[in-house]
Amino acid sequence: MLLDLNMPKMDGSEVMQRIKKNNIDVKIIVISMHDGEEFILHSSEQGASGYLLKQSEPDEIVSCIE
Repeated sequence: MLLDLNMPKMDGSEVMQRIKKNNIDVKIIVISMHDGEEFILHSSEQGASGYLLKQSEPDEIVSCIE
């Protein structure tokens, strides 16, 4: 799943918490404009398998998904 951290009704962190709580077997790649270490670490702690910046090149996004 590609997941943005900033969404209008429910942020990505809450989505990851619900996925974890419900034991849903899915790999999450966060895609965000935030490049601060705290965002990356928090996403990892919430269960993200990867973290990409929105300005990432298409081949980098494909490589992360694969």
